[in-house]
Amino acid sequence: MLELLAELTRDQGLAVAAVLHQPDLARRYADRVAGILHGRLVLDTPPAGLSDADLAGLYASGETTR
Repeated sequence: MLELLAELTRDQGLAVAAVLHQPDLARRYADRVAGILHGRLVLDTPPAGLSDADLAGLYASGETTR
């Protein structure tokens, strides 16, 4: 399904927002990764900038600084 969405975004110039709780999929398919914690945007980065520390902070209910 993600491969199909990626193809559509490339071919049709569409934007897709998806909720993924699997960082490896976000790193593979996303152009940007946003992290929301307690209703606040606490992370906005390209997939290459998504660090293990960012993920630990989000999934441990901690705060990130980006």
